[in-house]
Amino acid sequence: MFSLSIAALLLLNLPAPLAFIALANILNRPVPLSFHTDEASGIHASYHVTLDKLALKLPHVAKKFHDIGLGPEEYLDGMYRGLFCGEGRGSRLGVEEVSRIWDVFVFEGDAVLVRTAIGVLMSLDGRGMLSGGVEEVRGMLRDGGKGGTWDVGGEERFVEVVRGAGKKDKEEK
Repeated sequence: MFSLSIAALLLLNLPAPLAFIALANILNRPVPLSFHTDEASGIHASYHVTLDKLALKLPHVAKKFHDIGLGPEEYLDGMYRGLFCGEGRGSRLGVEEVSRIWDVFVFEGDAVLVRTAIGVLMSLDGRGMLSGGVEEVRGMLRDGGKGGTWDVGGEERFVEVVRGAGKKDKEEK
């Protein structure tokens, strides 16, 4: 089932008929389609690409998640299924951050979703929000902290982090 938050964000920015068309177009993208139809191979591929990028960008976070037994379905499922504005499991970004990310998503496609997931983790890690124990980390990734919204440092900073998540580091070249 598609998140009401996704429909609400579309309706905040578009008249109802155009919001419906936008929703239909989103569902034609491979990553959202995989998560909303529970298509296992597409979901697995999304996890695989994201975990590979996480290992390159944040190896200490990837190792911590592995060491504490935190599987990708515990944090990536909610991000991708809710397109970063879903309720509850997977939490959400603020309206400003989601709107900016979706602007990029329209032009760049599913790759921006992977960069956004890595950007969320980079932002949370940089603010010390992934340094706690198992339950604290799970809670932050699942519930987002205060108000259920991840504190990623504001719209402009977060967009820069997402851009950086897509750039190759020296080790990646």
